[in-house]
Amino acid sequence: MSLKILVTGGAGYVGAALVEQLGKLPSVAEIKVYDNLFLPTRDFFFNTFLNKEKVKFVEGDILDTRKLSQLVKSADVIIHLASVHSAGHDNATLHLLEQVNHWGTAELGYAAEGSGVKKILFLSTTEVYGRGETLKTEKSETNPASPFAHSKLRGEAHLLRLANDFTINVFRVGTVVGHSHVKSDKGVANAFFYDALIKKKVTIHGDGKQFRPFVSLRFLVSSLVKSVENEVSSGIYNLSQSNLQILDLLEEVKNVLPETEFIFTNHHLHLPSLLVSSDFSDLFPTQKMDMAHEYGEYLKQAKI
Repeated sequence: MSLKILVTGGAGYVGAALVEQLGKLPSVAEIKVYDNLFLPTRDFFFNTFLNKEKVKFVEGDILDTRKLSQLVKSADVIIHLASVHSAGHDNATLHLLEQVNHWGTAELGYAAEGSGVKKILFLSTTEVYGRGETLKTEKSETNPASPFAHSKLRGEAHLLRLANDFTINVFRVGTVVGHSHVKSDKGVANAFFYDALIKKKVTIHGDGKQFRPFVSLRFLVSSLVKSVENEVSSGIYNLSQSNLQILDLLEEVKNVLPETEFIFTNHHLHLPSLLVSSDFSDLFPTQKMDMAHEYGEYLKQAKI
């Protein structure tokens, strides 16, 4: 087996870690990274662990139909990471979310039809389930509460309609935490660490007792690699290791950076939770989230 892989958004936080691991696989002959470099960082290009014999970079936008179609024709597997994640509600942000997460994914699906692609892996979000105190699994109804989650759910539908033509694996991922050569302060777990490290101060909105699903970058990458190397049936898969309270994160921050100051705003406000599990834990066996390990790895990389 000699696979050619296309990774959209591959120069970002998750993509950098994934491309590094894909480059180590004997079964992978070529990895094309397609990214518009929307994020200001260029760390991807200075990762000395990338297999430069296999990895090729192509700058371009997910909405560039012509360029996307050309790349798709030469791919066996597509890993679709290109995405915009924003909590903003202004017209410009709403338009960008809809264009990239929804219609960008639709364009990828159109390009893949009849192209010879064997498999598409799509990174969605557990946020499509909305909020609530009941545990959500892949069988749970969706109830997205944010424009971001709505745009991701629409993107899922455009790919899942192709599940009879080739393999479609949709991964609904919890909040990701862990070291990558491309740094990211997106997600509450990463944001808390960077604020504690740089500002020596973390601000918490509400009482911090709400639960959120978390997954390590290492587990996410290993699950994607597994799906590349093996035949995983078309469908939706939740990737979440542990449901943790925000207060749990603060304890771990305090352990690695004890001088951190914690400031609660609206501390009498209890925010709704999201708790996620998976009906496919046998397929993607998880271990409990070790936030202490993840923050410890971050600290090893810090130079101050």
